[in-house]
Amino acid sequence: MLKLLPHDVEEYIYEFLIMPLDICKLRCISKEFTILTNNIDFIKKKTLIQERGNMLLEDAVCNNQNIANNWEYYMKWNWPKYCNKEKNYTPLWRIGQYVDALDRIQVWGSAKIIDMEIVTYTNSVNKLQTDRRYYLQFLGWSKYFNEWVTPEKITFFGSKTLNPRNKMQSLNNIHKRWALYNNGENDWTMEILTIKDNKKNEKIIQLVGFQNNVLKLDTITPENINKKLRTVTNATVLFSFKNRKFDETRILKY
Repeated sequence: MLKLLPHDVEEYIYEFLIMPLDICKLRCISKEFTILTNNIDFIKKKTLIQERGNMLLEDAVCNNQNIANNWEYYMKWNWPKYCNKEKNYTPLWRIGQYVDALDRIQVWGSAKIIDMEIVTYTNSVNKLQTDRRYYLQFLGWSKYFNEWVTPEKITFFGSKTLNPRNKMQSLNNIHKRWALYNNGENDWTMEILTIKDNKKNEKIIQLVGFQNNVLKLDTITPENINKKLRTVTNATVLFSFKNRKFDETRILKY
């Protein structure tokens, strides 16, 4: 029934009922509330998708388009609400936190902070300077793409990448971001995406190469966005691609 409601109404209901922190709080009240919470239809389906996804990790091939579609729908409520406003401060990020970050080729992707260090160096005016550096594991990419980045390359999770809480709204600005793109017949590829024309209910996207050459143009609408674009996460990459496995165990949180 909820899927038939307007998106903003659906969002208010889900925020009230099924946000992860709210669920945790409800389960802590009593055993009775734990049982009631676990029997919410949405929670039961979400748990089932999580269990099926984790079972696929044991298989040689994880590709499953049905789970990929359902995973993004049920897990999108784990993401923060999309916000396009730039923050005028840089927080002290912590290990284990999920963020958006600029990678070495200046494309925004979602990542998890897995280490941190403080480094001292001589700056351009020949003075000693101390800075923090963060070691990132980019979601959907193997460990060979992990990298150390400085704070100015990090921002809030879901603010620069394709945010599944509201994909159309997050398709704005001209910056480059990673996304999964469907070339047709569930042929999903990892692409660098920019926005050429930004209207409320119609986006003209550009798939670009490493030299900023335009490879393809496509029109994205609220009706086709879930068929054409997916957020890059560990889970969506594993379930969308036919031959993708990570060398290390990954948590399928998003």
